Amino acid sequence: MYRQLGRSSRAGSKGFSGCLALLQAWIYEYFRSLRINRDAPQIVTQGDPLARRWEGPVHGWGPSEVPRRLDHYRRLLDDFTADHVDWLPFGAHPGRAVPRSLYRGVIRIYDVAEAYDPSRTLRQFGYRQVIPDPPILPSHVSRPAVGTYKVVFGADLDHLWRSRCQLINLDAYSTPFDDT
Repeated sequence: MYRQLGRSSRAGSKGFSGCLALLQAWIYEYFRSLRINRDAPQIVTQGDPLARRWEGPVHGWGPSEVPRRLDHYRRLLDDFTADHVDWLPFGAHPGRAVPRSLYRGVIRIYDVAEAYDPSRTLRQFGYRQVIPDPPILPSHVSRPAVGTYKVVFGADLDHLWRSRCQLINLDAYSTPFDDT
């Protein structure tokens, strides 16, 4: 999904492929005003994926309502402010509850490698966001054929892959978030 979001954000992109259920669940967790079934109980059985909270039919929107629904969501997005975001949907310090989410390294499957650095999104882990280190940028990018692209990363990504991962020292990045 991470790679597909990158591809779909490029100029000329006409669609998105990937795990849309994961993207939808993420949107529903962080943006309350976009949630479906807001009044339904959000109970998840121990061991079930959190995305199950958002299962079920959407009441009040039939197929003929799609244009009205699209306008509705466009208006919501146009009026969005930081107050419309639930910055901590999983509690005050989810990173400490699930430490594996706070590693810096490479997500790799087959020939795809993506750098992962949650210090760029500390606020969603319950910490004050600071200016993060620069992202790892490719050393070479080319488009060998229409609809394809090739990205080559240099030594930075190789080093991260060889070291597998590094746990992030949260104290070095920020202080715990405090609403007061």
